[in-house]
Amino acid sequence: MSDLDTIKDRLKLIGAEVQKNPRINPDNVDESGWGQFVNAPSYNTQIGPYGTCAALLLLSLTHPTSPPPDKVKAQLNAFWTEPEATNKLLSQTVRLAFLVLSLAKSTDAFLQDLCGKAADQLKSRQLADGGWGDALLKESIDPLSKIDVTAWVVLALMRHKPDCNAAQKGAEFIQFQLTEEESTNNVPAIAVAAALIAIHRKARSKKLLRQAIAILRSSTVNFEEQISFFDYAETENGKLRMSRDYLCFPAFFAASHIVAGLRETWNPLTYVRTGLHRLKFVEGLLKVVPTGGMPYRLPGAPFAATVDQGIIALTYEALEHTASPFDPVLRFFRPVFSWLAGSWLFRFFAPLLLAVAAIATATDPLAVPRMWHEITGIDSPLTTAFFTDNEMSVQVAAALFLALVPSLPGSMWVFIREKFRL
Repeated sequence: MSDLDTIKDRLKLIGAEVQKNPRINPDNVDESGWGQFVNAPSYNTQIGPYGTCAALLLLSLTHPTSPPPDKVKAQLNAFWTEPEATNKLLSQTVRLAFLVLSLAKSTDAFLQDLCGKAADQLKSRQLADGGWGDALLKESIDPLSKIDVTAWVVLALMRHKPDCNAAQKGAEFIQFQLTEEESTNNVPAIAVAAALIAIHRKARSKKLLRQAIAILRSSTVNFEEQISFFDYAETENGKLRMSRDYLCFPAFFAASHIVAGLRETWNPLTYVRTGLHRLKFVEGLLKVVPTGGMPYRLPGAPFAATVDQGIIALTYEALEHTASPFDPVLRFFRPVFSWLAGSWLFRFFAPLLLAVAAIATATDPLAVPRMWHEITGIDSPLTTAFFTDNEMSVQVAAALFLALVPSLPGSMWVFIREKFRL
């Protein structure tokens, strides 16, 4: 059994526990759903859009043939039709995006229809610059696009319909923020992931790709959480006031979707590197997903968050969809790749050897084939014929390489890594 199969089996057990423990709405026994926590007795009457959508998201991946209960659909309909003054679902863009993200793959007719309505509502809120704001009332503040909010909407619309033009524009807004700023600290990993998934590979900026690779290098699967904050207007005692809400989620969720975005490449070096990161995330996810049906819970936390269960299911989905027939080969050679990546000898001598090879080729185009034959004892007539027939082109290419490398900042290895998107 593969690591992914093991993770899927564990998620099924978690899904079974969640499935049999919905909460009955104390104000209407014909409605039920899930709340902020999976197993919190003190919150046994709390039901919310995030918890209900996260539970349905988990169940759609672990129990795809089990129809959602009618009472849960009635609860979602109540959230949707609640009066505007108290409707937190419609007043908060991220809540609406999370609903679309959660229900996008549902096979239930009612949930499909609700998801379509919510997606249309999101599209109608898109601002002129391509982004989305917190859906604040115009009377309280002018709407401004926010990167976190836009990222969640782009992810939701792309999971609903991958050819969505609104999602493309939202991703371009994110990429514009990244490329126009000297520092990329203001663009969170979740936004980089959204942009990568939505933007066609030929339209991705080099800065977006470099930021994505940097995130993967520093990412591991652990219990770190990221938070998206957003503001909204609500009425309390007849008065309008501003409130702040947040969405916590495992940090490895964004990294897994960056892997999904980068795997769509024709660059073999990027494909190999991304594949190695993917294996790292699969093995890490295996360590943090509990066994025996116990829900995922942060160390020290008294209860397990329902949203985390849905996000872990989405992480599994991203890693499962990016599986490759070459994964066993990558897994076999991964110790070698890891040693090379961490070896200062390789980092020092690899650029040096490239420079020596370029000098030798510029002087004598057949020097490299001859050296290869002396070292390995392998004679390749085709390689020798190519270098002989294209002597001038080979020398010009080697000379250009030697001319360009010293003029660029950083070491030759930095140049090579950026040039070939390693």
